[in-house]
Amino acid sequence: MATRTPRKPSDFIGPILLLAAIGLLVHVLRHPTGTLFDDENVGATIVLGGAAILTLIVGGFKTRSALRDVGLRAPCANCGSVADRQFQNPADPRSLPTQCGTCIAYLRATPGDDVLEETDTRVQHLALKFPYALSVDQYGPAVKHTNRSYFKFEMPTMCAACGDPHAKHKREIKNGDYFGPDIFDAMNAGRAGGQIGSVSSAPTQDDKNSRGLSNLKAPVCDKHTEDADPFDDVIQYSSGKLEFTSYGYYKAFCELNSITRASVKARR
Repeated sequence: MATRTPRKPSDFIGPILLLAAIGLLVHVLRHPTGTLFDDENVGATIVLGGAAILTLIVGGFKTRSALRDVGLRAPCANCGSVADRQFQNPADPRSLPTQCGTCIAYLRATPGDDVLEETDTRVQHLALKFPYALSVDQYGPAVKHTNRSYFKFEMPTMCAACGDPHAKHKREIKNGDYFGPDIFDAMNAGRAGGQIGSVSSAPTQDDKNSRGLSNLKAPVCDKHTEDADPFDDVIQYSSGKLEFTSYGYYKAFCELNSITRASVKARR
């Protein structure tokens, strides 16, 4: 049975920002001399007024989030571990799910404070297109390597977008990083050439992991090939993480590759 957890200090940041914004606006509007846009006042009006409006917007969003989100202490619907977890607006199916923190499951709270495992509905998440992720500490033990040091995994044979068992096509996964997968080759070539004025740096471990993931291909059905649905990517790599649009495919991938634990570094 779920129980609500007490409010955290961070829940009060929004109201504090709102009060600060209102105080700043009052200060801007009550110049001791002249009008807001006199020569001696216009600079302060623009700078302080802009800061007040920005603070008001941020405070409004944080207050709205704090009022809608809930903290619940409940067992995970997948592994049974009991923990305090924060859930985005339970009344909105477009809100992002919450990681279990012990196993790979993602969870949602209902308006009645029940905690359920995420379902594989194709909801258009407004804040994140790929809401289900695996970090290297999760997928690392399952990795095999090609002769060019790309990563290899067992891929479920169903469609990575809709679960259709007739997935006879392959689709490249999306590059979620700023640079293409061959950026490291270009960087190495630049270092070897010793070009004057060129700036290069060694790739980070996340960069190397992204490159390892970049050669993966996902099985898709006729409806989700690049030709049939060019804008609806199904899997991407980003900063060394492997991210999925489909919870069903994410779970099947984890099961097939014996990935069971949560990431050491919480994603959200």
